[in-house]
Amino acid sequence: MPSARLRRLVSATRGGVGQRQKVAIGAIQKRSDGRKRPWLVRWTVDGVEARGQSFTTKKGADHFRAELVQAEADGVRFDSVTGCPVSTVRTTSETMATWCRAYMAQTWGTAAPNTRRSIGPALVWGIERSIRDGAPPLTEALHKELAVWLRPGAHEPSYDLAAWLRWSPNLAEMDKPALYELDRRLRLRTGGPGEPLGAALGKEAAGKSVKTVRLCLDTAVDAGLMVANAWPVPKKGESRRRANRPKKVLDSAVILTPVQATALLEAIPTHQPGSRAYAAMAAVGLYAGARPSECVALSVEDFSLPDSGWGTVSISQAWAGAGEQWGEAAEDLGDPKTDAGTRAFPIPPVLVRAIQAWMEFSGITAGRLFPTRSGGRPTASNYGRALARAAATAGVPAPSPYDLRHTAASWMSNEGVPIAEAARRHGSTVEVMLRWYIHAVPGVEERTNALMDAFYDTTSAPR
Repeated sequence: MPSARLRRLVSATRGGVGQRQKVAIGAIQKRSDGRKRPWLVRWTVDGVEARGQSFTTKKGADHFRAELVQAEADGVRFDSVTGCPVSTVRTTSETMATWCRAYMAQTWGTAAPNTRRSIGPALVWGIERSIRDGAPPLTEALHKELAVWLRPGAHEPSYDLAAWLRWSPNLAEMDKPALYELDRRLRLRTGGPGEPLGAALGKEAAGKSVKTVRLCLDTAVDAGLMVANAWPVPKKGESRRRANRPKKVLDSAVILTPVQATALLEAIPTHQPGSRAYAAMAAVGLYAGARPSECVALSVEDFSLPDSGWGTVSISQAWAGAGEQWGEAAEDLGDPKTDAGTRAFPIPPVLVRAIQAWMEFSGITAGRLFPTRSGGRPTASNYGRALARAAATAGVPAPSPYDLRHTAASWMSNEGVPIAEAARRHGSTVEVMLRWYIHAVPGVEERTNALMDAFYDTTSAPR
């Protein structure tokens, strides 16, 4: 039944003699829950509520509602699938593929390189999984060329890719059933281009792709190329049910003790010269709490390394490179991840000695601190493998590069460093430190027991 807020009830000719539609158009609502598109227009057709349309501005909502009112007054038929008047359906030559490319061009200048690296593959999957049935097989070569073609300024597609792209559906075809099927396909794994879809993806991985493609089509609605984006949404309360909540693993980060950390650092160097760079980078992660992206961006000039005692480090840059596919060379170095990331703070003597040892071994006296033999920068995959191999050699838990940052924060908390100062050195806010970075350090149970034993001994009543 129509909501009590619906205030206009009219009739419009449906198409056949004697068949009439009852259309109820509600007032514009503004949702106050922080959504990016807060202005909502809702209406019903024959007592069935159509999917509401949301807008970023009240002007956009007013314009859309005016179209509904005018269509109803003119006796225009309302579509049974979208709930929209058929007169608002605009014909367009844009296909799913060409619009994804246009959307990538729109976001290229404002999105960070790493954001593009996330958006790009999601749009590629959106194009591939929305392709019409009967399309030519998608080969590995076509898959790679499609990703290149998606980038702004790329060359025109080859004959084979152009032939395959002709099977991309028109935006007008992306109705509710098509979007439900696309949503389903985006949530499934595939063994590779052209391979059949298999098991379900993880909720987080699937969610990123779905969110990107859905936002791309929302932008098509704003551009007037689609009447509505009828992407499926979870039923009310479904995401709040305990069975549907993502299972969270508490303390999933690998936190090392100082003894384990020392053993790990000693096991990283091998006969490969580059392994010593990873040892120095791991020391920066453990004793300065730097992000991996901040470590690879460090230069000699960022350090003050006295002969004895504490030194200092100044962190003002981070590696933001997303590769040639989704970034430019000039964008490889950028600001740290957050505003708090730009910081200068003391570093302990153990880290001072580790950096001095690396500089003496490598002969580096100025400029980038951790260049590779080819002049590039250490990769996350090689860094992670170096840590895993060293952990196996030392017989300690294997941390990821980011786990070293978690360990540094947990050590400061465990030793009673004021949380505000710990957050400053860590380049985070207090809230982020408490929510994400601080974990129980191995052995803290015994220490806690000893503290409480002492407390109970002084407060217990005599027997």
